[in-house]
Amino acid sequence: VVGADGRETGERWAEPAAGLHEGPEWAAALYAANPIPVSSVLVRRDAAASVGGFGGGPAPLAQDWDLWLRIAAAGHAFLCVPEAVVRYRRHPEGLSADTGALARSQLVLHERHAALAGDGRARRAARRADRGAIARARLRSALGR
Repeated sequence: VVGADGRETGERWAEPAAGLHEGPEWAAALYAANPIPVSSVLVRRDAAASVGGFGGGPAPLAQDWDLWLRIAAAGHAFLCVPEAVVRYRRHPEGLSADTGALARSQLVLHERHAALAGDGRARRAARRADRGAIARARLRSALGR
């Protein structure tokens, strides 16, 4: 992750283990967190088309994650190649800079894909995390931060 100035921020995203991840088995872990930066992905056209393609979902700031979940649920496999890296730039104008909107999108996404979570504990944990992120974003906004 790099900042608006192009320098590394020190932040690291969790990375999936190298190798093949079978969709149905990986869906629950993918439900819990999205370790896949959209700029790092190559998607087979038939896999994306079979689940309705990219975008248009009810969670506008989580459309990539929504696609990964639909692809996993449909049984398609994922391959993680650690040598293929990208630099993810964070800047104030970026879509992910609005943490409140991002958290609201994640809450919608988690509700939409709740069946992938496995047990109720995972769904409740996701809901708590999303609501906590929404509350923190509201507090930052109220404090002018």
